[in-house]
Amino acid sequence: MGVPRPLTDIAQMIPFLSGSIVTSRIVVSASIDLDRYSVTMAVRINMAAGAGGIRVMLEYVALGIMMFVGIVFFYGIIAIHDIPYLIAKKRGHPHMEAIHYAGWISMFTLHSIWPFLWIWATLYHADRGYGFSETGGNSQKVLETLVALERRIGALEAAKADAAPAVIEANDGPKTAEPEGV
Repeated sequence: MGVPRPLTDIAQMIPFLSGSIVTSRIVVSASIDLDRYSVTMAVRINMAAGAGGIRVMLEYVALGIMMFVGIVFFYGIIAIHDIPYLIAKKRGHPHMEAIHYAGWISMFTLHSIWPFLWIWATLYHADRGYGFSETGGNSQKVLETLVALERRIGALEAAKADAAPAVIEANDGPKTAEPEGV
């Protein structure tokens, strides 16, 4: 059985039909089987070839996201360690520089001393220092009351000192003789 001439001519005239054309995402395959008088053509999406470009792009996107998260995490840690210093600075803490340096040191200790720095910074108040009383603006009034009480005590002690010899003299008056043997 021979091959009809037209099919052979087609195979020679269109050589790409006996192979494949590969683009980035689509593979076109065509073949001519001269023994069976058939022509087959297949078009398929080659996910292995096309997904390679997409896969590389997604890897770069994932790398970018990871770098962004790492940078935000790094600067977030630095911002968090500065919170006690900012509190101390706002309150006019006399040890604010020490709190700031201790905050940097706490980064090397995985922030284990950071809660203590927070407490140290928040305990100080400009109006009353480290005191825990609520006197605040009443400190002048308390001082005036204390001075008035000291004056009053001084006046009472002076009056007592003046009155005491008179009482002693009154008690030391003439003594009467008491019989001995009684």
